[in-house]
Amino acid sequence: IMNGKVFDGALRPPFKADIGVKDGISVKVAKSIKGKASRIINARRLYVMPGFIDMHTHVDRGMYFPENRACLNYLLQGVTTVVVGQCGSSAWPIFEKIEDQIKRWSEEGIGPNAALLIGHGTVRQIVMGMDDREPTPEELEKMKSLVREAMKQGAHGLSTGLIYSPGKFAKTEEIIELVKIIAPYGGIYHTHIRNERENLLEAIKEAIRIGEETGAPVHI
Repeated sequence: IMNGKVFDGALRPPFKADIGVKDGISVKVAKSIKGKASRIINARRLYVMPGFIDMHTHVDRGMYFPENRACLNYLLQGVTTVVVGQCGSSAWPIFEKIEDQIKRWSEEGIGPNAALLIGHGTVRQIVMGMDDREPTPEELEKMKSLVREAMKQGAHGLSTGLIYSPGKFAKTEEIIELVKIIAPYGGIYHTHIRNERENLLEAIKEAIRIGEETGAPVHI
């Protein structure tokens, strides 16, 4: 890729440079790269930058249908990674495991990279249905086991939808116990917080408390 203005992600002003790409990976960035290439892209008057990561998408809903999996609306905006399974709803059918969805998308092919989250609401529904109550110790252990299993299979974190059922039935302590499971794996806690109006600050404080008590990064 020649003659483009490069943003390298280091928050410095763009600079004119060539980029050498091998096997889909940028291997060299320099003012000028001499040599032969199977393809040359002239990026004059264009900007070149790393792909954007969309931290909160619901694209997985559309990606159940193979004809939608190219996700050209994302790629054409420069989004090359999507984080899916938001708002407490896992990015795979409730009767399957995350490894099934990863295998399906890997084999059939998708446009962007995808990071899959475990939906707290999905896990709660598997164990407790839509009951408006606290889990028993045995139910909580079952939920923790499901979260641990999904992290081992490749999940990137846990999401909550605390404004939706059944997520809104969960107390903060329940969420903390489940987020403790993802923390050792480097998982991120993504939350659609419990309130966005009159109790907004309390809802944000709840998210902060969960991060502080578990050590997991929090994305609101």
